[in-house]
Amino acid sequence: MYRQLLRDLAKYCQFRVVGMTATPFRGNGVWLTDGKDPLFTGIAYEVKLEELLQAGHLAPLVRPVDAIQTRIDTHGISTASGDYAVDALTERVAEYLTAVADETLTLAAERKKWLAFMPSVRNAAQFLSLLHERGVPAAMVTGETPKKERAQAIEDYRAGRLRCLVTVLALTTGFDVPDVDCLIWCRPTISPVLYVQGAGRGLRIAPDKQDCLWLDFSDTTERLGPIDQIRGRKKAKRAEDAQAPYAVCDQCGAQVRPASLLNCPECGAVLRDPEERQFVGASNAAILSRQLATKINRYEVDRVTYHTHRKPGSPDSMRVEYWSGMRVVAREWICLGHVGFAKQKALNWWQRRMPADQAPAANNIIESAVSLATEYAVTPAAILVNETGKFPEIIKFEWVTNDQDRTRGSDRLLPAGAGEFATGSSELPEL
Repeated sequence: MYRQLLRDLAKYCQFRVVGMTATPFRGNGVWLTDGKDPLFTGIAYEVKLEELLQAGHLAPLVRPVDAIQTRIDTHGISTASGDYAVDALTERVAEYLTAVADETLTLAAERKKWLAFMPSVRNAAQFLSLLHERGVPAAMVTGETPKKERAQAIEDYRAGRLRCLVTVLALTTGFDVPDVDCLIWCRPTISPVLYVQGAGRGLRIAPDKQDCLWLDFSDTTERLGPIDQIRGRKKAKRAEDAQAPYAVCDQCGAQVRPASLLNCPECGAVLRDPEERQFVGASNAAILSRQLATKINRYEVDRVTYHTHRKPGSPDSMRVEYWSGMRVVAREWICLGHVGFAKQKALNWWQRRMPADQAPAANNIIESAVSLATEYAVTPAAILVNETGKFPEIIKFEWVTNDQDRTRGSDRLLPAGAGEFATGSSELPEL
């Protein structure tokens, strides 16, 4: 629909397309900017969820104090179109909804506005009936709900006449009730878009709202991780002659595809025994990365080395390595050859550490920058590194101002945190 609109507009005028979204990737996680003929060509600006939380523009999601005891087991459910097959998922979820309703009444007793996500209309109707049996004022809103009835249910919910709205996919986007303070997730998924959009319904701020309770009765949070760490990915590229892996039958020698089959389709011989999967009980997986156990270490910096970093399909950048003793404890990439926000960040980094009269050559930016930084850049005394995740992240630099630093333009040496490069009043020479 968007493409058809743009094609029609292009007949009459010239324009540029700008999109704004919290999920710049498709249901399979592939960037909207990637693949064949993408609608968007790049990400112009990004603000992280944690920044909005720190600034008070969003309300945090929180886990229950007591661990959730009910969890929907998705083992054995097939997938279709990048997610669990809805019919099979509906049957499985139906087995758990009574327990979910009972546990919700306990865990969300102090919450005023619940929003429950279900895989299907059948599950939504079942859960609605269970809530009514337990005296909870609730209504169901799905894609099948008549427009007038839907509007009335949302208005009653907004006014506080209903405590819970039960939905399938109808309220993942475009739903404006900021004071939702409890999300009931009974929709197991492997889609990062569905997961982030659903969880995002509880992030809006409202008067007297401190946070939003996240009740995940599936393995979604554990499988996909904190929503502020969800990232898109490039579309996988396969060689034209690539073939799917296969198993060889010991009895008849047939090449069996897919390799996961238990029996040979040619002779029926057993290829392997089925794996017994141990179902894991309820867990309190972190919905935001701030809830993860953090591992932050301080390292004194003995030296810093600078290198040209090349990546096919992207402009060159400068890789900066921080050494403590005999090992590199952290790295960062300074993108002077890029455009937009990445370049501005790089310019701020350069201004923060280099003398005002030193600027890399415009026709050979990265190699020139490496040479100049090696000779002139101010070295931090120490760094704080968050080593919780897969890659170390520098979260703070510690500086020592001395006479030598002053000769290197250290009138601009102010403390800076991760991604916050201090700038001064002096103008940076043009690169």
